[in-house]
Amino acid sequence: YVGHVEDFRRSVHPDDRDLVWKAFQDALDSRSPYAAEFRIVWSNGTVRWVAATGQYYYSPGGDAERMMGMAVDITERKDNEESLRRKERELKEAQRLAGVGSWQWDRDANIVVWSEELYRIAGRDPSLPAVSYEEHSQLYTRDSWDRLQGAVDTALHTGAPYELVLEMVCADGTHRWVTARGEAQRDSTGHIARLRGTVQDITERKRAEEALSSVNGRLIDAQESERARIA
Repeated sequence: YVGHVEDFRRSVHPDDRDLVWKAFQDALDSRSPYAAEFRIVWSNGTVRWVAATGQYYYSPGGDAERMMGMAVDITERKDNEESLRRKERELKEAQRLAGVGSWQWDRDANIVVWSEELYRIAGRDPSLPAVSYEEHSQLYTRDSWDRLQGAVDTALHTGAPYELVLEMVCADGTHRWVTARGEAQRDSTGHIARLRGTVQDITERKRAEEALSSVNGRLIDAQESERARIA
């Protein structure tokens, strides 16, 4: 491309022109290199992403005389990033609709990662780090934690997956019922390096089951009382 700077400006996507010119101006004001990622529009309407870097060159008197730099086509990278963001949004929405959160625990580094939905289920602030494994006892009643800890220990030693119905204690003190699933992941040497799994909120289902059980219990009591009266 050879032409006037305004011709170049017109080739920059309208939404990115201010960003590009600000990068140029900041570099000029600070006498430092510039860097910017922006879109250009081909004459046929095709939009491409470029990463541009460069710097100004100055006369002995200190005036900016010219600019030299390079631009790399990063369209494929940008498309991949957008595809990844879209998949992440779709996963978050699917987890929200299903009431399923996901988690991962790197055993060696002792790092726990939660999905956004798991924070919601547990009533925790998503801006804070996930609850560490050592602090997981705070998330469940004593009986549920004992069963979960036993399942985790078995998974770490044998690689056996687990599925448990547990009673969770939320941050505000309320209780929720969840189905917790976990599985081991091995590294290239066969060492169990991490666990991952899901937590599904089944509170409403448990309440419905308990309500149905209560109704059935009252019905049985009523039937027995009726039989006793007749006898």
